[in-house]
Amino acid sequence: MKNTDFGKGKVAMPAGGAGSTPQDYLNFLVMILNKGTFKGIRILSETSVAQMQMNRIIPGVKVAYSPAEAGDFGYGFGEWVMETSSTNNLSKAVSSPGLFGSFPWIDNEKKYAAFMMTFYLKSDGRNARYKELKALVNEAVK
Repeated sequence: MKNTDFGKGKVAMPAGGAGSTPQDYLNFLVMILNKGTFKGIRILSETSVAQMQMNRIIPGVKVAYSPAEAGDFGYGFGEWVMETSSTNNLSKAVSSPGLFGSFPWIDNEKKYAAFMMTFYLKSDGRNARYKELKALVNEAVK
């Protein structure tokens, strides 16, 4: 990702502190969609991607904090789990919404990645809008 910057600090701050281009971010999403490979090059192991997308919010897990816009999403390692398969509990769709309203997601079932880039500070109602937008895109990619 040649156009991506995680800030000037000692520690990378991807949550609200990173800068990139839409194309670089979409390339990242495609790599996750392809189970860790991009243009034939293995970036992450398939096992790592599977672990990232496993919902860790299960009965008995105490959640100290979850942003309101997460709604009923589960959480894996660095990704919100939007939908899981009822048969094998694997993630059908994951997302990692931005602090300022951008909405990237990967639909593993329909095999696409998408990214809505926006800047909107009000977070109330975001979860419902994310679901509505994804449903509209799912209709379009039947």
